[in-house]
Amino acid sequence: MTPLVSVIMPCLNGERHIQAAIDSVLAQTFDDFELIVVDNGSTDRTSEILSSVNDSRLRVFALPERGVSRARNLGLCEARSTFI
Repeated sequence: MTPLVSVIMPCLNGERHIQAAIDSVLAQTFDDFELIVVDNGSTDRTSEILSSVNDSRLRVFALPERGVSRARNLGLCEARSTFI
């Protein structure tokens, strides 16, 4: 099923805050969304944290570090929703 909204979250070395950010999005009362997290070359525990989240609304993509604009653009290309 195609979600109504895509939330795009680029991150780089976000281990301190990524779990709280994901939890905040997933806790919304509106639930017709997908959360796209683009790991932009993290060298900390970000990928571990992302892989530990078990929610079908979360989609994770990884890139070598190429800048936040490229990470956002990948998220836009992968979005399946009507609204971003």
